[in-house]
Amino acid sequence: MYLRIAVLAGLASLAATRVAPAQSCVDLPGGCPGNGLASPDCVGAPTIGNSAFAVLPSACAGGTYTWLILGTCTAPTPLPPLAPMYTAGCTLRTTLLFLFSGASPLGAIPIPIPPIPSLIGGQVCTQTVCIDLGAGCVVLSPAEQIIVG
Repeated sequence: MYLRIAVLAGLASLAATRVAPAQSCVDLPGGCPGNGLASPDCVGAPTIGNSAFAVLPSACAGGTYTWLILGTCTAPTPLPPLAPMYTAGCTLRTTLLFLFSGASPLGAIPIPIPPIPSLIGGQVCTQTVCIDLGAGCVVLSPAEQIIVG
């Protein structure tokens, strides 16, 4: 009897201390300094089964071309200066798994999250790239880290 109570108490204590990852969208530093771009925004909560989840790319200036990179999160990777396209100090925070593109402004991009429990705690990062072909200029936004809950 005492053994059963101890086992049940132990299981209850394990369940109480287990921390499930909370869904979140977190701004990460990076991009090109001083460009005024915000991180991409989450539209809705990144939870399993949320078929309406979407990502809204940063607002690039009108007349530019917008790319939204979706990939795994990485440590800040400094890009070498490539004048006149961009200056020193630009950093990339995501690998390229998917690329969404279009003329600015690019609307919210649907990324439905299927109801698969093993996705909980998974994370991806997004980063917006604004390309002004007329000026020959590339601008990177800070990144957004998305953690599925």
